[in-house]
Amino acid sequence: MKNNNFWKVDVANKRYSVMLAFSYIVLCILSITFLFLIMFSWFNKYLQKEIYDMSIVQLNNTSGIVNNQFDYYRTVLQNMFQEPSIKTSLYSEKYDPLNEWNISRYLNYALNNDGCIDYSAIYQNGKLKQIVGSVHPSDEEQQELVDYLLQSHNDKDIFYIKNDRDSHNRLFLFRMESDVFGKAPQRGILFAINQEKLSNNILSKTDEKHGYYVFDKQGNQIIHQGNFQDDLLQKIWGN
Repeated sequence: MKNNNFWKVDVANKRYSVMLAFSYIVLCILSITFLFLIMFSWFNKYLQKEIYDMSIVQLNNTSGIVNNQFDYYRTVLQNMFQEPSIKTSLYSEKYDPLNEWNISRYLNYALNNDGCIDYSAIYQNGKLKQIVGSVHPSDEEQQELVDYLLQSHNDKDIFYIKNDRDSHNRLFLFRMESDVFGKAPQRGILFAINQEKLSNNILSKTDEKHGYYVFDKQGNQIIHQGNFQDDLLQKIWGN
């Protein structure tokens, strides 16, 4: 009769008990490690999603703040456009010293209360008729501004000038009017807004720990907080 002792296991054997215990320990370690990896992967994805969702909410809030600020400026420009002394100047070719003084006083009051506007100007028939503010623009800046207005058909746009003279970049918001639809504007009023002051006014209230950059549709940097390298900015804009 054939001996089958080869297939029998002696559970009382001490060596076998150690090997069995060691196998259980290894199996438990592997199971716990696998479970930990699954939980870590799930938590990592959950955390990434939560951070992403929070970032989107924060960016939307920042976008809302920026848009509200620009809407505020456009509302002020609209109200100024209807102000009697300004409207008289816009529709008249005559020079009236008293009316010009009233306009200067009105514009200075609005500019001083804001703190971000370098200057405001009355535009009429291809010329800046009157400039009021703490900064007087260079002839080059005035010409660039007029050239843009002569080509503009939408006063909802934001115009941007990088000024090399005083190192202050400016945004320009308009309230313009044309006598002929589709033609260059004949009259209007504009704000020259200091980019750095506007950035500090808006974004410093939002979050001092992160960098923010706002671009227009042409890729011009409207406002910013934090310092990014040019190549990184190009990559951000490219995306």
